[in-house]
Amino acid sequence: MSKINDFRILHIEGDVGEREKCHCALLQRGYSGYEYAVTGAEGLQRHQKSAFDVVLLEYRLSSDETAPGVNGLAVARALLDTDPELPVIMITADGSEKIAAEALSIGIAKYLIKDGPGVYERELPEALAAITGKLAQKNNPVNPADARHTKQAIAHSQSQLSAILETANDGIITIDDHGLISTANPAAESIFGYSVDELTGQNVRILMGAVDRAGHDGHLSKYLATGKAHIIGIGREVDGRRKDGSHVPLRLSISEFELGGQKFYTGFILDLTQQKSSEIAISDLSNKYRALFESARDGIYLLDP
Repeated sequence: MSKINDFRILHIEGDVGEREKCHCALLQRGYSGYEYAVTGAEGLQRHQKSAFDVVLLEYRLSSDETAPGVNGLAVARALLDTDPELPVIMITADGSEKIAAEALSIGIAKYLIKDGPGVYERELPEALAAITGKLAQKNNPVNPADARHTKQAIAHSQSQLSAILETANDGIITIDDHGLISTANPAAESIFGYSVDELTGQNVRILMGAVDRAGHDGHLSKYLATGKAHIIGIGREVDGRRKDGSHVPLRLSISEFELGGQKFYTGFILDLTQQKSSEIAISDLSNKYRALFESARDGIYLLDP
């Protein structure tokens, strides 16, 4: 085993959005042997049935009827008890020194904090490269695959990546280092009202509100010149602009990858329209009740049923 597409990776993660981001980032680097489990119990069963080379693990796992409340550390212990040499990488948003220390003490190979999509675009690939490199040397210390096999692996990864882009719930748009759109998925079409053909080759500024549009080129050029990221890897709310000129509230996370010596940036876009509408409705209802209480002449009592 010496090719990255040969390695089987099990991702135990209950959040479908996190799984999509991770899978997309790994496919871009040629890791096509990705599978997932939603709960810890499911992950243990799958590894027991067909052993994986690497396990990616969330600390806070979805509960199930067979193992309610099981966290990632308990699953990691179970995995390492049966397979002490199994590389386990914990990727979690519940970061603390206590959890990190306990994770490393039981033999987890790497402990990564979710601080935006950057963990999948930079830190995880680096950790996997080190692990799979050692596994390749151990299991098959021979010359790597020939060019034909590599091309087949890349084509397979691209096919899987296309499938993810087509079915992802979030909008996903990729731009080059000039800000020109390279790819967009159907969810992005739905959010902005442009077709993929209309978006391809356009500057991503056409999808931005006035404030973000004015600062975009400055952020990009400053990052390319200094290497200091101001918005990459940081999720934030932005004002988007549809084809018809209307505005749409968005949650945007940006990650970076390199292909053929050129930098590209992937934006993961969540439409917040429904969420904002709900927040406004709740606020309006709260204001109406407040006005009713303040203007009432008679006493108003709330009874606990």
